[in-house]
Amino acid sequence: LNWDTDGSGKDVFSFGIKTDLVTKGPFSKSGPAGISFFQLYPNPVNNGNYNVVVSLKKPADIQIRVYDLSQRLVDVKRSSGKSFYLFSGNIVSAKGAYIVKVITPEFQQSRLLIVQ
Repeated sequence: LNWDTDGSGKDVFSFGIKTDLVTKGPFSKSGPAGISFFQLYPNPVNNGNYNVVVSLKKPADIQIRVYDLSQRLVDVKRSSGKSFYLFSGNIVSAKGAYIVKVITPEFQQSRLLIVQ
């Protein structure tokens, strides 16, 4: 986001949102051990419907937890025994920011989801 009130470029304000929040677990050059890919889409969302795609390096149990910023659990998805997961969800709570956390026995990683 960029903001320049008079067009001169002297009072430009800009910022970005980092969506990869927390990663716990052993690391390799390609990222946390056990994960190949973790994506949220669309992000931001307009109608509350979102998708989580996770690809693991080997089959494992997985949980997807969605929290609001007051750390209230909004949604939970669970599955096991696969290395690729596609979860669909819907946030019917208020517009705002939510934390989507992927948890396996080997790692956990969180990303920020924006609901407009």
